[in-house]
Amino acid sequence: MAAKSPMCLVRSRADAAGHRPRSLLVAERWLTDLADVVAAAERVGRGDFSARLLERGPPFLRSVARAFNTMTTRLEAQERQRRDLMADVAPELAAEVATTLAGRPLPAITSGLRRNCSGVDAR
Repeated sequence: MAAKSPMCLVRSRADAAGHRPRSLLVAERWLTDLADVVAAAERVGRGDFSARLLERGPPFLRSVARAFNTMTTRLEAQERQRRDLMADVAPELAAEVATTLAGRPLPAITSGLRRNCSGVDAR
């Protein structure tokens, strides 16, 4: 049987007594809001920069949500810029490489690599 969280134990005791103190209700709400922050952070960690949080709860949680939303907006814009740059540069770079390769036989290129990388450890 999985261990119960402290919040579950407090909640079950309060329910058994037939009442739930206001402080317990507030704590449950804060834990729910914090769980939303964790879930959104996990999405960002997987590369989903569209994750946003609702600005709700006590002032400190609203501040966290606002900062998180600002961060993800900036990350999303930076990722878009990176993709646009790669889309613009990749074809030009490929054309340069093709032009360079067309003018030199492949063995000359590989021998140049061997000569320039002779002191590099391949591990």
